[in-house]
Amino acid sequence: MAGRQILTTTRLILRELTAGDLPFVADILAHPEVMAHYPDWIVAEGPQAWLDRQLQRYTGDGYGPWLALRLEDDAPVGQIGLARQDVNGSWETEVGYLLQRPFWGHGYATEGAAACIRYGLETLGCSRIVALIRAENRPSQAVAERLGMDQDGTALHAGLEHRVYATRVAPELGGR
Repeated sequence: MAGRQILTTTRLILRELTAGDLPFVADILAHPEVMAHYPDWIVAEGPQAWLDRQLQRYTGDGYGPWLALRLEDDAPVGQIGLARQDVNGSWETEVGYLLQRPFWGHGYATEGAAACIRYGLETLGCSRIVALIRAENRPSQAVAERLGMDQDGTALHAGLEHRVYATRVAPELGGR
């Protein structure tokens, strides 16, 4: 059974994860290059804990990181979505993107994140959307910058220092 569809962009469908997506979650979490900027404990907890955390977010917050599927063939490319995060003692809505390695550099993160930012601002009524990105993760910073996000300080998140990027404006990039 497929999860509830949330957004569609020019090339992607974003839908809630389901128990049936566990093999995909396991595959993405097992890739050292994909997970290079995440804390080791996330990988150590394993894919079931990751999946359970996202399912709890859907129930508790009404949103979370969604499975991103390529529209043309339903191939899963990664996870793109929103998550409530504690940023320096304040609850904020973060846009995040975690793509399988073969799909890097094709604009999927920017396209999906743009739609998520718009959804957060216009549908959920968030006053701003943030992205928490490690200082050494230049490709993710480039995505945030393409989305029109500006750096707004730093935050300790999951035990690691992150740059905080933020926007109060929906980007003019794909999505409906």
